[in-house]
Amino acid sequence: MSEVMKKVIDDYKNEAFMAYEEKQKAVDDLLLHIHKRDAYIDRLRREFKDCVNELCLKCGNYHEEHLGACNDCRWLKPRHTGGYLAEPGGDDQ
Repeated sequence: MSEVMKKVIDDYKNEAFMAYEEKQKAVDDLLLHIHKRDAYIDRLRREFKDCVNELCLKCGNYHEEHLGACNDCRWLKPRHTGGYLAEPGGDDQ
């Protein structure tokens, strides 16, 4: 093979490798973004559960939950919260 052909092939290999590295960096950035988003969602779920627990403490009926006192609680009813639903007496985390 001539030197010119070797140089052309090496140039194509270098270009292909650079393109691969750029794509890999984009994938890594996307995975990092997804991980940060998931951590943020988990933190919001914990904060939401803490808020519900605080409301249960203020209400005081949580002592009688086993008797059904929390069945009509407005804070434990289904609502639009991004798929999260606090369950009476349940520990979702």
